[in-house]
Amino acid sequence: VTARDPNYRTTAITGPTTVDGLLAAIAAPLRQHLMLTDQTDSPMWKVLGIASRVDLPWADRLALLHEHVLTKVPILVVLDNFEDNLTPTDTGTWHLTDPALADFLAAWATHPARSRLLITSRHPITLPNHAHTRLQHHQVGPMSLAETMKLIWSLPALDRLDRDNKLPAADLELVWRTVGGHPRALEYLDALLNQGVARLGDITTRLTAAVTARLADTGVDPRVWLATSRGLDAALAETVTLAADEVLLQAHLDRLAVVDGARQVLLGVSVYREPVDSHALAFQVGRHDPDAAHTPDQAGVMRAIGEVLDLHGLTMQDLTAAMPTLEGLPAEAVAALAPLVARAGQTPT
Repeated sequence: VTARDPNYRTTAITGPTTVDGLLAAIAAPLRQHLMLTDQTDSPMWKVLGIASRVDLPWADRLALLHEHVLTKVPILVVLDNFEDNLTPTDTGTWHLTDPALADFLAAWATHPARSRLLITSRHPITLPNHAHTRLQHHQVGPMSLAETMKLIWSLPALDRLDRDNKLPAADLELVWRTVGGHPRALEYLDALLNQGVARLGDITTRLTAAVTARLADTGVDPRVWLATSRGLDAALAETVTLAADEVLLQAHLDRLAVVDGARQVLLGVSVYREPVDSHALAFQVGRHDPDAAHTPDQAGVMRAIGEVLDLHGLTMQDLTAAMPTLEGLPAEAVAALAPLVARAGQTPT
């Protein structure tokens, strides 16, 4: 953005935030802009000071910012990992945990002036008064092989292995299929191959925290574990485990915990290598009840059908021709044969 338009100011907030925190993050780069352009005596400077006052209603502060600053200075505000501010509902949707933050973002999105808002979140968000419809929603899919290769070339350890011809095409495709769809996982893989040091400081911090949490009850020193040399296969397996722990698994398990038996089903079906039907799922959480089992006596049923046919002077060919409605057979024979034919079609339960 700044390469395309140097006049743009940018600021980013990662994770949980509040209205006051967001206003402070907006004011900081704008205040720097005014200092660099020698505008510290301007009305905009006074408005930025007011914007940081937590004793004033946020609506008044936002209105002043909109009138005196946001209409004049372009600013891009990034809310990264915004799912940390969301709470799931009973209907499967997500809403902002802080109502004041929801109202603030709704008001801002409705009248952005020259400001722009970029939200990254694993879940779609809704805002009061349908203000979220003013935001352009873009679903980011997994990276393609070409996109993964571009990122690999910017990652020190993986790029070094690639340039040294230690990563043949098959290994590169394996990396892509295993973790290439998720950029942070690819960063973790590179850091593990580089003995725990990532190209970016925040990735190193995240990885260290994830490893520390995973090894908490093992007595293993995370620093020693990270510094261990490892091959590609081991690093891939560890990356998948760490990414699942940090990004996917724990949040998923927390949501499953409110449904009785759900975690047991997940644990049970995780061993299946092929798709299974609902019976296989029920088997994982059902209680064994031998008395509920029933195996039809097919041989006995067929003998009974034969006796009825003989009694009425009929043959098996007559019965086959009358199936499935038994139309054309004597009424007395139909009354006796109908329940037997139904039993003959039963399956074990």
